[in-house]
Amino acid sequence: MQNTDDLLGKTREMAEKAEKAVSEGFGKFKESETYAKMTDLIEQVGEYVDKKIDEVKEGELPGKVENLRGKAESKAEIFLSQAKIYGDKFAREMDDAIDNLKERLSDNKKGGDSSSSKK
Repeated sequence: MQNTDDLLGKTREMAEKAEKAVSEGFGKFKESETYAKMTDLIEQVGEYVDKKIDEVKEGELPGKVENLRGKAESKAEIFLSQAKIYGDKFAREMDDAIDNLKERLSDNKKGGDSSSSKK
């Protein structure tokens, strides 16, 4: 029974460490220049679209509605492309962190010391 309790305790501890690593990884991403650029780009696109919608509502650009739609779609495509790139990069970094954690857990399970494992 003691071994089961020890195993459950260690499993719980490793799960908590994994959760912390994921949280820290996302926290670092939110603090990154990339995240700031993405947020700024979203705001710029929103402001641009709002401005153009106001102009159309005021009748200043009735003939350019199609042009506005094309520009908005183009900016949205650029943003989505960049978001995919940054999302893929973030996912790879998290996969690496999880693989590293798994390797450390495996080394510990084999009786190895986590401080002697490769990074």
